[in-house]
Amino acid sequence: RNELARWSREPSQPRQALAQWYIARAFLRSGRRDDALADFAKVRESRVKWRVLAPALSEYAQLEMEGGRLNEAMAILRDAAALHPATDVAEKIDMLAATARYRAKKYEAAAEMFDRLAHSSSSRVAQSAIINASLTWLQVGNHTRFQEKYQQLSERGADQASRADLLLEEGLVQAAQGDRKAIPSLQEFLRNFPNGKRASEAWVALAELAFHASPPHFDEARNDLA
Repeated sequence: RNELARWSREPSQPRQALAQWYIARAFLRSGRRDDALADFAKVRESRVKWRVLAPALSEYAQLEMEGGRLNEAMAILRDAAALHPATDVAEKIDMLAATARYRAKKYEAAAEMFDRLAHSSSSRVAQSAIINASLTWLQVGNHTRFQEKYQQLSERGADQASRADLLLEEGLVQAAQGDRKAIPSLQEFLRNFPNGKRASEAWVALAELAFHASPPHFDEARNDLA
């Protein structure tokens, strides 16, 4: 730690930015988040622009996202991408950038980024990108694109839990938006995955829809809750 601290204070030291990165990680492990952010900021400001520092900037951006500073996170990720990192790091940066846009409610921009990742990334990243794109298209009410992504996920042999989650999310988003298609969507989920881990969520949602109908369908709501 003493040697890292010495390097981090020497502008002529080629290892300065690397030392600052590892000190930032040490602060995080000890729960000193503000100190970690300060050292990550030093890495970003470093005159050395090595591609090996891209993961440090992605870690910094993730911390800023967790703190709700989405615009700052997106700016840091642009700096990270400008370092031309290795493919796996570049994919992580792109996923974080798309997630930041989603959290900032820039849904269409986020969905397009997730779509590009789904088509151009490794299989490890592609499935997560497809799922995220599906959920993002739901937020803008584009159920055609959602169905395309769901079909794509099925063709890639996604596990049952992932497909079940997407169908349930479709019904829940429709219910939240007051879409009449919510009931058939939730019923379809229950037909396809009657013993799914989240089946109770679908029954509760159906009960709420019945309870708030005009006029209320109390018997139906009781049956759904039962």
